[in-house]
Amino acid sequence: MLRCGHKAFTLIELLVSIAIIAILVGILIPSLEGARESGRRIRCLANLRGLGTGLNLYMDTNGRILPKVSFLQDQADDPEGGEDDETLLDVLDSFIDAPRPRREIPGDETSLFVSTEPYVCPGDRKSSDAESGYEPVWRVFGTSYSYVPGLFIYFLEGLTVPRPEFGVTKAYENRRDWPVMADASWDSGEEAWHKGRSADLPGACALFFTDGRADWAPRQATDSEMALFMKEAARFGGLALP
Repeated sequence: MLRCGHKAFTLIELLVSIAIIAILVGILIPSLEGARESGRRIRCLANLRGLGTGLNLYMDTNGRILPKVSFLQDQADDPEGGEDDETLLDVLDSFIDAPRPRREIPGDETSLFVSTEPYVCPGDRKSSDAESGYEPVWRVFGTSYSYVPGLFIYFLEGLTVPRPEFGVTKAYENRRDWPVMADASWDSGEEAWHKGRSADLPGACALFFTDGRADWAPRQATDSEMALFMKEAARFGGLALP
């Protein structure tokens, strides 16, 4: 009588198979995370390009002058306790085809925001702000991005510069490598959201420039570059300097 035998793995073969699988998983997981981060970077640049295109459309209809607003979105924790009559999202409303960030509880200025792309950077997943419960920047402020010239305009307004938006615009004309939009880790003190892009630009920020480029660069300018920029912007804006 014939018997049908069932061949099984030996213990050694099983252990070898498990070891091979573990090695493959160890190789693949970093690659998958790298692919995810690459996808987040691409989406972040696409968001900035969309917002920046709206900004350029606004400037094309307003004499190529940067908007005289300090922030992209309302800043609930403005250290001076005041808020602009308008934000950048107010003036760009007709140039960006996307739902505006909104409060979870309408009318409650302490509630968190509900936002979608292009206002949310996929790398903005957790902040260093214990007071907010480490919520992402976009949840607290409505967006993950900053309007960089607004910071300069805000400062020049404090110096009573007559036309701060004109002064900042003119100073930008000599600096094509300075961003007009950036992910908020550029100026918020947050750890850079996008890591591992390359050895020469670790933790670079996503930036949008006046010529329509969306690209990556190290964070911030030097103190001397910033001081020279502000001096030029104040002079172009009508402040008499010695």
